[in-house]
Amino acid sequence: MSDTATPSSSPAGAFLDTLAWRGYVYQHTDADALRAWMTEPNRPAYIGFDATASALHVGSLLQLLLLRKWQQHGGVPVLLIGGGTTRIGDPSGKDKTRTMLSIDQIDDNARALQRLCAQFLSFDDPSITNNAIFVNNADWLPSLNYVDFLRTYGVHFSVNRMLGFESVRTRLDREQHLSFLEFNYMIFQAYDYLELSKRHGVLLQFGGSDQWGNIMNGIDLIRKCTNQVAHCLTTPLLTTASGKKMGKSESGAIWLDASLTPVFDFWQYWRNAEDGDVVRFLKLFTELDPATIEGLEDEIAKALQAGDAAAVLNEAKIRLATAVTRLCHGEEAALNMETYAQQRRVRRDPAITGGSDDGKTLPSTSQAQTASPIDAATMAATPAYDLSLLLRGSSEILMPPGAPSAADTANPDNADPPSRLVERLAQLTVVETMAKAGLCTSKSEGRKLIRQNGVRLGGQVVAQETATLSVADFQRLPTASASASSSHPGWGAILAVGKKRAVLLRFR
Repeated sequence: MSDTATPSSSPAGAFLDTLAWRGYVYQHTDADALRAWMTEPNRPAYIGFDATASALHVGSLLQLLLLRKWQQHGGVPVLLIGGGTTRIGDPSGKDKTRTMLSIDQIDDNARALQRLCAQFLSFDDPSITNNAIFVNNADWLPSLNYVDFLRTYGVHFSVNRMLGFESVRTRLDREQHLSFLEFNYMIFQAYDYLELSKRHGVLLQFGGSDQWGNIMNGIDLIRKCTNQVAHCLTTPLLTTASGKKMGKSESGAIWLDASLTPVFDFWQYWRNAEDGDVVRFLKLFTELDPATIEGLEDEIAKALQAGDAAAVLNEAKIRLATAVTRLCHGEEAALNMETYAQQRRVRRDPAITGGSDDGKTLPSTSQAQTASPIDAATMAATPAYDLSLLLRGSSEILMPPGAPSAADTANPDNADPPSRLVERLAQLTVVETMAKAGLCTSKSEGRKLIRQNGVRLGGQVVAQETATLSVADFQRLPTASASASSSHPGWGAILAVGKKRAVLLRFR
């Protein structure tokens, strides 16, 4: 079974089989009618996202991947951004009214979401006939005449039924405020479905299981107004094996935008997946083929039966984290994370660490956040970025934790750095160095991290976006052993982002 089909093939069988195997299906309307409707290629189906933020978080990734799979199997993805409905606020899954945003904020968010979703969907590929379509309900909702709208469509909505929807019932049962504004949201969402059926022939809507009632409203409205049969397929609301909400970490939401959640933190979120979630997440959030995933599942099962699954689970989690990172942030980011994972394997080598690393946590940078001397343990625990070759005009390298500098034997044992290197050091900005060392995916992200006071060099917060490296930030590094005392390993400084990401900048 493959996740992909040619654009000219029918999406019906392969698409539904793929969703079932990967665990995407929670409930759907009549299966036979749905399958029959899918028999023709280029059928349009839609998912809507409100423009409440400039990015989507991991909790929305499943919906994006569902739309992506629809395109891979020959369907036309219709991406609806709720520039109009965001002005109201969806009560689904909320125990209080959403914060109201300005029209300008909503419009900015809508444009940002379109750019983000373009990473997952093809909108302008001349080689296919099922390019994705972008729509914004701000194009029709704000211009509706309220009296005419009520007269034409209000008769088709049952208040009795709407009060029974879970999103409404939960708020009422808790005696929590539910405004008339929010109550109208489900009417407008139903109207969106009708409008898309008229504009683009859309008769299938995807969504999370909490949207079932809203989608059914749209299906009924289409039937009553146009006598057409519309369809729905919802995905399960995901929680982790321990029952925690998907897409949250101790530091907050995990966003799909690297400027909000840096790539390293994103990768680490998946790397820290609970043991019971690994196979499930491989199916849901990666495009690894079924044979590969089933092979990993068999390896884990055998290791669990043998009572020694730690190593197999760790490798599977790295595979998961790297695959999701590749899908969401691109090949280069994934390769950077693969490099880091390899460094972690070196760090777990007992010859380096004494076998103390359990592979579950990142190297602590608590020592690096202070101005205390860099000791041998910190050097062994922190990935090193060698500035020596870069300062001499050659290419740079990223070294595993504890590895010797590429230039450790290049210079005699001087008490101070060579003056020519000091001068070149001052020409390197902190932002540039962060990007080269893999602490950020771009210079713009690096500047944003500095503005947020999230970057430290030599234990001190970097306050200026234009800050450069200075020899004052560096200190003499200790020799690796007594026998190596005749050749010191040079100078180093810890460059850290947040509490869990750091590299040791070093040169000779």
